[in-house]
Amino acid sequence: MSALFSGSSRNRDTTGDHLCVVWGTRVETPRDLCERVSADTAGRSRISESQRAVGEAAFARVERALGLLGRCYTDHGMPCAREHEPRAPSQADADRLKQDMTSAGFSRNTARIATTEDAAPHGSLLYAIQVDDRTCVIGYLNRVPLGLSGHDVVGPLPGGGCLTA
Repeated sequence: MSALFSGSSRNRDTTGDHLCVVWGTRVETPRDLCERVSADTAGRSRISESQRAVGEAAFARVERALGLLGRCYTDHGMPCAREHEPRAPSQADADRLKQDMTSAGFSRNTARIATTEDAAPHGSLLYAIQVDDRTCVIGYLNRVPLGLSGHDVVGPLPGGGCLTA
């Protein structure tokens, strides 16, 4: 089963329309999420292809940390013997990701649990890295460890940050 939703951009000077494509056996992406993503995208400035490349390189530096969230480790840093059941992310996961992003060299970062107002699925772990004054990496992780996720390289919001408060 698949679904196709679209959201209109209100600010055609900075972005175009947004298209949400969902595939799988169950459609779990509601139309209002697509509208929230469209509204978020509409408020951001455009980025160049070189900025996108810089953002993707920044994402590659934290991608490993995303994959390790929710996993168990011994006191010696070795993985625990048991398997890890996927679960909803917690604030502790968000705090750990913030520390990991800072350790990766991104002091301007944030991570929190997404609300119904965010451009990410409600309850997912929403994160942002401000790579420079004109480039942000935003993304989400809906389950830990290694649940469905997404990220994008975007321009900052009008106030200069990557996420709303």
